[in-house]
Amino acid sequence: MCRLASHVLGQQSFAPLFPNPAMPLDLRQSRHLTLSRSPDVLLLPSRLAPLAQPLPSSLRTEDGEPLDTLLVNPGSLVRGRGGGGGGGTFAVLDIHPLPEEPSVAAGDPEELLPHQVASRTKVQIIKI
Repeated sequence: MCRLASHVLGQQSFAPLFPNPAMPLDLRQSRHLTLSRSPDVLLLPSRLAPLAQPLPSSLRTEDGEPLDTLLVNPGSLVRGRGGGGGGGTFAVLDIHPLPEEPSVAAGDPEELLPHQVASRTKVQIIKI
């Protein structure tokens, strides 16, 4: 799953390469599907096993900085056809606030500060 997430972050776009013809996708609006920065939390639901983990530090941004992205695959809420086949899973994320520090409060408001969301987040994958 981490490899799949690295591909999404590497292509910097949520636009599918081969969109389903039945999916109403206006490619003139594709600029809204781009990632200009790496997200703090990346939710990628799939049929693979549910998981929540930080991306490996070996993955880097364009600037060479390690990614600080939390990958969450909540799984599928409903499995099977027609509501049968048992329940699925969902994720609950609790992101704890950043401690207020004097250096942050007095700093430049335009400056990007590291905020380690992955280390401040508690993720529960709950089976229904």
